[in-house]
Amino acid sequence: MTTQAFELAHATVCSLVKNFRQNKNHYLGNRYQESEARIDFIDKFWVALGWDVNHETQRNPYAQEVKVERSVAVGAARKRADYAFYLAPHFREGDVKFFVEAKRPASDLSTPDNCFQTVRYGWSNQAPISVLFNFSELLVIDCRAKPDIDTATDKILQRFALNDYVDATEFAHIYWLFSREAVSDNSLEKYAAGLAGAEGAAQLTGPQYQTIDEAFLEELDQFREELAQAFNAANDNLTGDVLTEITQRTLDRLVFMRFIEDKLIEPEPLISRFGSKGSSWEDFVSTSRRLDGIYNGIVFKKHSVLDSKTLRPPQEAFAGICQKLSDPRSPYDFNSIPIHILGSIYESFLGKVIVVSDKKARVELKPDVRKAGGVYYTPEPIVRYMVDETVAKTIDGKTPAQVAEMKFADIACGSGSFLLGVFDCLLRYHSMYYGENPRRAKQGDLIQREDGAHLSLKKKREILVSNVFGVDIDGQAVEVAQLSLYLKLLAEETRGSVRGYQMEIGETLLPSLNNNIVCGNSLVELDVLDGQLFEATEERKLNPFNIKEKFEEVFRSGGFDVILGNPPYVDSEWMTQTSPVERAYCARHYKAASGNWDLFCAFVDRAAQLTKHGGFHSLIVPNKLASAGYASKAREVLAEDNQVVTVRDYSKVKVFPVSVYPIIYVAKKGRAPSRAKVCIETMSGEVGAALLSSQHVLPYTRYFGNGSLPWQLFGRANRMSLVEKLSSLPKLGDPGISEVWGAATVSEAYKFQPLVRDGGGGSMLVNSGTIDRYTFLWGAKQCRYLGSSYLRPTVSMQDIASVSSTRAAQAQSTKIVIAGMTLRLECALDSDGAFIAGKSTTVVLPRIDPYYLLAILNSKLIETWYEAVFGGNKLAGGYLRVGPPQLSAIPIVPPATNQRLANKLSGLSRDLERLTRDLITATSERDREYLSNKCVALDKRVDDCVSELYDVAEDTEPKLGQISTKQKVAAALSRRAAAGRVRGAEAR
Repeated sequence: MTTQAFELAHATVCSLVKNFRQNKNHYLGNRYQESEARIDFIDKFWVALGWDVNHETQRNPYAQEVKVERSVAVGAARKRADYAFYLAPHFREGDVKFFVEAKRPASDLSTPDNCFQTVRYGWSNQAPISVLFNFSELLVIDCRAKPDIDTATDKILQRFALNDYVDATEFAHIYWLFSREAVSDNSLEKYAAGLAGAEGAAQLTGPQYQTIDEAFLEELDQFREELAQAFNAANDNLTGDVLTEITQRTLDRLVFMRFIEDKLIEPEPLISRFGSKGSSWEDFVSTSRRLDGIYNGIVFKKHSVLDSKTLRPPQEAFAGICQKLSDPRSPYDFNSIPIHILGSIYESFLGKVIVVSDKKARVELKPDVRKAGGVYYTPEPIVRYMVDETVAKTIDGKTPAQVAEMKFADIACGSGSFLLGVFDCLLRYHSMYYGENPRRAKQGDLIQREDGAHLSLKKKREILVSNVFGVDIDGQAVEVAQLSLYLKLLAEETRGSVRGYQMEIGETLLPSLNNNIVCGNSLVELDVLDGQLFEATEERKLNPFNIKEKFEEVFRSGGFDVILGNPPYVDSEWMTQTSPVERAYCARHYKAASGNWDLFCAFVDRAAQLTKHGGFHSLIVPNKLASAGYASKAREVLAEDNQVVTVRDYSKVKVFPVSVYPIIYVAKKGRAPSRAKVCIETMSGEVGAALLSSQHVLPYTRYFGNGSLPWQLFGRANRMSLVEKLSSLPKLGDPGISEVWGAATVSEAYKFQPLVRDGGGGSMLVNSGTIDRYTFLWGAKQCRYLGSSYLRPTVSMQDIASVSSTRAAQAQSTKIVIAGMTLRLECALDSDGAFIAGKSTTVVLPRIDPYYLLAILNSKLIETWYEAVFGGNKLAGGYLRVGPPQLSAIPIVPPATNQRLANKLSGLSRDLERLTRDLITATSERDREYLSNKCVALDKRVDDCVSELYDVAEDTEPKLGQISTKQKVAAALSRRAAAGRVRGAEAR
């Protein structure tokens, strides 16, 4: 914040006030119009606050901080917001910091209509605060709540008048909220956060505080159900597929009509006039036919059922929907709603289908969506990052002629979020290029407007058709993706520009995208049908598709320059149940589809196949790609003929509202240098903030080429050297060392007895919360399971044997049991088969001295190694992912390598097991402190022995300064107490 900038702004505004007061009668007269006030006062006011209103520093319309709408109201008073303010480098839809709605000075600002319109602009674009302004008065408007004409004036947060502008203290409130300097320092976000605290969280979670996507999705769902039931009631023999299709097409047309109304591309309202010539439905169909001749595209294309004369229309339901959509007081301003927000709405909308049974129609979640807990749209900042890392880098430094030859694709495109991001990136590139090289633009590429040279509709069409490609197995998704791209194509157009284009070219406004965005299965080709007989419904569901034949021109030049997207996450079990043919096909055709693979693994493989040499492919997938055993073949694919450029880890960011912890990889087709290091960015915070200010917690990884090991993450150089040094040792999962098992799944078949195990009763159940280093934490704790509490529950060995004789043998064996949900490795030895390991734990069956293994697994060195290798993929709360794939990779020095140290470690391990058990049962403070001291000392001796055994430096972590033995004991007691509290909570 600079005092000089504030004083200059204040002096300029005081001069404007002086001028206004000297001619007050004129400026407040009815003849003085808004357009004059904007030139004389309003523009200059915002220039004084540091904003480039007149585009003196930036003429590129795609990189202007202030978008100014000079047009006047058209039709039924629908118009665009007068000013939209952005901050570099974020100039995309949805990046608006705040709007200003301008009025003439003589007007009463605080009318319900004015306030409602301002709230509508801000809410539709997710801008929390906006401004109503006529210079003589400035109103700060709260735009966080869904617009409602009845409460619109309640959204006035602050009022400022001429006297306040002159008063330096009052003007400071305006300056430090809306000046460019202040907005750059997140003033609006801080202000809105303060409002939330003042008004209380309860209000912010009420229905009036729905976001635009939540509210409109809810309304679309309601419209769909009404239309489906009405269509079904009026027409016999409409299948669920047909009902789904015609209902969506009806709503798509209505949304498109509202869009071109609010964009002022159509000079007069459309939907509100349905019913003026015939019935609402008849006018809708005839308008659709007329618009098809103007616009083309899939939306208005004649549909064999929807547009047929034999269809009995849902007259009453349709008329009601039209009335709601066209109501002047509708909360939705389609000129302000970012296209990607519409895409997010449709992504969820596509997760449901219409089902007909017993002659009744109902809307249901698709089975795979129901299993996944919903459909989750990739957040726009994620899309932007992936596009910037791939498409933007590919076209950087190229000419438009070179870019025209490039092909960018999403092979699981859904509603088209990534395709929108790609198209936006290309539009910005061309605008910037021609802005810097205006003489290189061909005739007809640019159109001049008040704010500079814009790409013409003709040029944008060329870019879309030449560069953007998509595939999706769902035909409805393909329709929505095309619709979204059409809306993006028209987003900056006006009535004059589209009519001028039609008069010049004589073509429809929208190009056909049937050869760009296509319906098919990206993974399964038509050879799946060879020698097979499928029912028609099964074949349509499989939807095989020869992608290289469809895009023959693309693959003549080697493939796509960039493939990016968010493929479906479908596990092996679900695929086996629902798509066995597809699963078997993928297992035959994709190396990554190995073992219990997830569908995203096959997409990693397919993306690598379809990318040309030197091109990029980038997917957002679960972080299991980096660590899971079943994803090892996918890692091998990325290692064989690809160079992983960067990885972003979102394990600590709530990207999706379900427990999926994603990562983003960016890979370049072509063999990587040996022992390549790859940048790892570990993100934290909210999605948007995490993208803007990443924390490089784990700056490097060594990418192991064989793929069998996880991607290994290192935060420090000494960790890197440690892991590299131990990489050649035998592994815990090697046959000569041990067997590593996932624990028996405890089911209702097991009978629990609230009794202490006697000689032949059974085995006590242990879970992660009852496992400590060297011992099991029972004491007087209870274990809650299946809705009941059991004190030291026992599991009948007979019941276990009835489920699996192998599991029964495992339960009765000498074994090390390792906690699955833990902040560090915690391992205890069951030397006489007294315990059965519960869900999420891992069992190690030693083939060497179990006490020797126990000491190594609980040592500081292995803790450091494990954190280095697997710490980058932690679960929520910082918990490590501990399971057989990870544990099997732990390096183990065979005891025969140094039998002296092996014997010593075995003895120390036995002593620690005994002392830890005594510590748990100790009753006096003196005994606990004495035993704790001994445990700490023995732990240190174990760590020293393991360091000597592995021939590595003792201090595997940076020294934090010397501490006394007393401090070590206190720290150990504190850690154990904390661990006990955590485990107690888990057990309860």
